Amino acid sequence: MPSTPTTQVTWQVNHMGFSMLEGQFGASGGSITIDPAKPNATKVEVNFAIDQLSVTAAPFAGHLKSKDFFDAATYPTAKFVSTRS
Repeated sequence: MPSTPTTQVTWQVNHMGFSMLEGQFGASGGSITIDPAKPNATKVEVNFAIDQLSVTAAPFAGHLKSKDFFDAATYPTAKFVSTRS
């Protein structure tokens, strides 16, 4: 049986110098391209759903999903694409 790769996008931000806030998104798809002869040419692309944001408190998640930050209603998905290794 083939395995299903699992990936998550994790992040951490400094909250006004008082604390570090952390969260993560579960990836819904993506790709990685590796050429052993050219490791510096490695490329990563990850797609994730904004509404699947995971943080420590529901009010914080709601604020991040609002128009103040990610605007999940308008932009339900996001994509990370590496630009360099």
